[in-house]
Amino acid sequence: MNEDHGQGLCKIVTNAGSGVYTVTQLFWNPTTNGYDDAAAPAGFVAKTARDYRNRANGIPASSPLVETDVKPFWVQTSKELTREVLIDIGGETDSSFPVIVEKYGGNAGGAAQECSYTYTAKAMDGSTVLVKNTNGDLATEMTPEVPRLHFVEYYYAGETRAAPASATSTLGLACRLTTTNKPLNGDAPGDLKLLICYGEIAKEASC
Repeated sequence: MNEDHGQGLCKIVTNAGSGVYTVTQLFWNPTTNGYDDAAAPAGFVAKTARDYRNRANGIPASSPLVETDVKPFWVQTSKELTREVLIDIGGETDSSFPVIVEKYGGNAGGAAQECSYTYTAKAMDGSTVLVKNTNGDLATEMTPEVPRLHFVEYYYAGETRAAPASATSTLGLACRLTTTNKPLNGDAPGDLKLLICYGEIAKEASC
């Protein structure tokens, strides 16, 4: 790491627990209008860093961490006169954030069976699959948390149909669980929950 570079932006690569992370520095690229990963010796790669409040919840242990990939960092001198990198993970990702959803499997449902569509949750770039949990599993086979009508046929999010045009939306809303939002039913801090798929609606003929 360049010890003279006292602050900047980085992305979380792994979560070691107890508020300790591995991070890689990011550099702004005006050509692409985005951030590029550092490549040593220009910047640091896979550097140990500590959240300034020692918070470990809400950030999965594997990348891609697209919904939380840009974090501020700074360098300070510890009480033992050693240099350490600090980061701010924000509000432990308590809040919800938009995602792109793509049908993974399941059935439309109808009079004889329940709708069982599942989705893959992706970052807003539409291609990067998010991480489901702290084990690093990918966010596939995700079922929306919003309740479905019983024995009603549904359009899946993104399904092509004539009208209304907005019903073809592939936008969804997700959140990560933390110790403060009370995980239930075996869920754990860091788990991703798909809250809603806006394009999944009941077919008019079934209403």
